[in-house]
Amino acid sequence: VVLDKTGTLTTGKPEVTDVLPGAVSGEALMRIAAALESKSEHPFAKAILNKMGSETYPVAEDFETLPGRGVSGIVDGVRCYGGNGHAIVDGRPVWVGNDKLMEELGVKVPVMPELANQGKTPLHFANEKGDYLGTVAAADVLKADSQAAVQAMTKMGLDVVMLTGDNEATAKAIARKAGIAHVISDVLPTDKAGAV
Repeated sequence: VVLDKTGTLTTGKPEVTDVLPGAVSGEALMRIAAALESKSEHPFAKAILNKMGSETYPVAEDFETLPGRGVSGIVDGVRCYGGNGHAIVDGRPVWVGNDKLMEELGVKVPVMPELANQGKTPLHFANEKGDYLGTVAAADVLKADSQAAVQAMTKMGLDVVMLTGDNEATAKAIARKAGIAHVISDVLPTDKAGAV
């Protein structure tokens, strides 16, 4: 039996757990996150907007979804400047996504094994100059009956597998909590049927 993670084993209602500033402040990072994620349908987008509450934020232009990797857009109205005076964000393209996207963009992201080991999913932010802007982490908790369901399937002699787009460390942390031994991680949405 192959199970997806988000919304199947977990509630599908993640919450922001960590805001880790890079080249911009935590406040600016959350405004950038909200600007981009306000146009996204990903469950983590809702978590970011919930964290913002009633605070105001701009809306990104030229929004683009990068399946299985993240999103991008132009964020205007968050004025952040680097040490050399160049505009880090205001009116510039910004990307938010996973490790895979940051690697494609050539952005150096600090190693954060503690997030993945706690079952948290990091979303990294960068601009077109390759500046690492920071990371927002979110966690999605197991549904109350997931462990019991996995145990029941295992007792029936079924091999339970979790298939997810999450990175390996995060996926394994969630699978451990659910009682699942076999994990297939880092799979793009378009590749999940092929993995099955």
